[in-house]
Amino acid sequence: MISILSTTPISPVSPITNVLPLSLVLLVSLIKEAFEDWKRFQNDMSVNNNTIDVLQDQKWGSIPWKKLQVGDLVKVKQDAFFPADLLFLASTNADGVCYIETANLDGETNLKIRKALEKTWDYVTPEKASEFKGEIQCEQPNNSLYTFTGNLITQKQTLPLSPNQILLRGCSLRNTEYIVGVVIFTGHETKVCFIK
Repeated sequence: MISILSTTPISPVSPITNVLPLSLVLLVSLIKEAFEDWKRFQNDMSVNNNTIDVLQDQKWGSIPWKKLQVGDLVKVKQDAFFPADLLFLASTNADGVCYIETANLDGETNLKIRKALEKTWDYVTPEKASEFKGEIQCEQPNNSLYTFTGNLITQKQTLPLSPNQILLRGCSLRNTEYIVGVVIFTGHETKVCFIK
């Protein structure tokens, strides 16, 4: 507004003294924002091109995270990050337990325990995992990290799901050789995208 008023004949200062500093500040801000957007784009491309093992024809095959689809059976190895929100089916640990670190979501570095449903514990090998057939009925994507309601319908049984069986994108697997899970939310529908 001041720059516009400085172009009128009643202004005691020349328009250049107002427009030039304003233009310079806007140009620097624009360059800074463009640089940050470019770095964010490069980081997103790098993350989305990470590979994950997906069950294909009774064996594990690697695909990039960006090609994951809801319903894919995935194998996540120790110290790796979860590429999507997963329903935890089986673990190499006894009793279907795994340990996760949620520092990227809530800042807590202590390990949390997740436990698969007893009916799915034996889906550890690719041969067994390929036998998994089921339907997941669950809530719509939301930003609540500590709640989840849904059901797994498998072998003519309806099993209730809780947050204890959900592995969220951005968390990492610890102290467990690997886990097998099924993708329930990907991309912008994952809980981590809702809280950003």
